[in-house]
Amino acid sequence: AVLKAGVNRFRAILLTSLTTFLGLVPIVFFEKSLQAQIVIPMAAALAFGILFATVITLFLIPVLYHILEDVKGLFRRRGAERPPAAGAEPERA
Repeated sequence: AVLKAGVNRFRAILLTSLTTFLGLVPIVFFEKSLQAQIVIPMAAALAFGILFATVITLFLIPVLYHILEDVKGLFRRRGAERPPAAGAEPERA
């Protein structure tokens, strides 16, 4: 499910992020006017924050979900292998 969701949303997330970043590039790198000097740090933080969040959204979050499922599966298997405690009543169906 993680892989399918990533593939389905990859293009939309990437295009949205890149167009936002590319729209802010002229302000960050090429604007020299005195009035724009106050907005340049904000635009830079927004532009590079968008790129960082895109990497997190497309790669790190799906990887963490996959790792979480592996860990949950490991605990399920370990619980099924554990013998009943001494003196415990047998389970009733």
